[in-house]
Amino acid sequence: MEFLEPEQVKELLETKTINKDFVIVDVRGDDFASGNIPGCTHIPSDEFLELKEYPFEQVPTVIFHCHLSQVRGPKCAQRFSTNTGKKAFVLKGGISQFQAKFKDTKFIENHNQDFWDAE
Repeated sequence: MEFLEPEQVKELLETKTINKDFVIVDVRGDDFASGNIPGCTHIPSDEFLELKEYPFEQVPTVIFHCHLSQVRGPKCAQRFSTNTGKKAFVLKGGISQFQAKFKDTKFIENHNQDFWDAE
């Protein structure tokens, strides 16, 4: 498992095709409503950990994240790597750090400022 900086993920979004060249798996639960990266695949961590097969297993680069990418994202990335033998990546700082850098850009959709203000 390797961490990617928010700028590295932004560069992928700018130069590659999501869900073909790479996939971003957002494993947040209810906090998904705070905003997300366009084109991400949303599978809450508790559901992801029950999967035996992955719909994106053939995509070359798989990036996981949760709110801070400290527990849920890395745990799901590790499970994916263990089950598939493929290297998984984790968005460093999670959506929290990514949205702090890119919330007013095309790289965040459904941004819910009320969620972030309550944080």
